[in-house]
This record gives sequence, C-alpha cells and structure tokens, in this order.
Amino acid sequence: MNKTKLKKLRAYYEDMRNQIQHSLDIATKNSELDVSGDEVDKIQGNTLHQINEKLLLRSSNNLTLLTNAIRIIDEDGLAINECEDCGEAIGEKRLMLLFGVRNCVHCAEESENNSKMFA
Repeated sequence: MNKTKLKKLRAYYEDMRNQIQHSLDIATKNSELDVSGDEVDKIQGNTLHQINEKLLLRSSNNLTLLTNAIRIIDEDGLAINECEDCGEAIGEKRLMLLFGVRNCVHCAEESENNSKMFA
C-alpha cells in the first residue's frame, strides 16, 4: 500500500472514530429511559435499555479497533496491510470495511472453516 492510500485509510479511520465517539457521547447523555407506566411500558423500556447497552458495547469495541488500527498506521504504516498469519497483503477494500482486520480473506476463511470443524 503506497503512502497516499495509507493516508487515505488513516483519515477514513479517524473520521469513523470521530463519528463513533460522537454517537457514544450522545447515547451516554440520553441513556436514561423512562420505564414508568404499565407492565408493557416497563418491558419495552427494559428491552430498549438492553439494546442500547449492546449498541454502546459494540460502538466501544469498534472505537478500540479503530484506535488500534490508527496506532499501527502511525507506528508502521505497512504493517496494517499485512496478514498476521501468512504475511500477504490485506485488500484495501477489506481494510476499509473491516477496520482492525488483521487477516487476509484466505486466512480468515481458513480459520472460520477450522473453527467450524472443531466446534
């Protein structure tokens, strides 16, 4: 991956990280749900609370992945493009869609097949 594409990828990751941080800030401020009312209102409120908690956890995990990916780019830009298992290049589109991905498609598929075989 050349330096121009690496800068583009870093800028994309930074933008995604800012968007997620912004949504986390809003979600945290609006985390109080009204669960007063009848039984149905309480159930709906609790369900919304559980969904919100899962979304916050997912966003927090994505934030961590993005922060780590940016750190890797800053420390050794070319390492972000290298599969941890085989050392081959990870496709640019894969890096854009799955920030923090550390394996090429082939190795990811092989790992998935192995996990299914031993599950």
